[in-house]
Amino acid sequence: SDEEGVAVLDRVRCWLPVLLALTANSPFWQGQDTRYASYRSRVWGRWPSAGPVELHGSAERYHEQVAALVSTGVLKDEGMVYFDARLSRSYPTVEVRIADVCQDPADTVLLAALTRALVETAAREWRAGEPPQDTEVAL
Repeated sequence: SDEEGVAVLDRVRCWLPVLLALTANSPFWQGQDTRYASYRSRVWGRWPSAGPVELHGSAERYHEQVAALVSTGVLKDEGMVYFDARLSRSYPTVEVRIADVCQDPADTVLLAALTRALVETAAREWRAGEPPQDTEVAL
């Protein structure tokens, strides 16, 4: 359900920077070393709907936030929601989008397994009534 999906998003958000750190492999921009392990994340963050978000708290609030971004013209449509993790528009799942593209297939498999484990753990915590960590979002 969207409620479970948003509960998962709220609970995995504190782990998203770890996933980025584990996969960071884009230090160059236009041929120059940026001194960032993942400059792709810096460029991607220029979009007004990209990056980390505060706790949503409920599916209703998540959908209100997305609708507000679309209705104000910040986004052309819901496909432009580039949160680090979001509800899928097409499937009953969440999409964790923060990672760089892995260069080694074994790293891709590890990333998928870690992400799946985080989602499963978050869903289990939600079902047990455990609240999400309210970590600060710093841009």
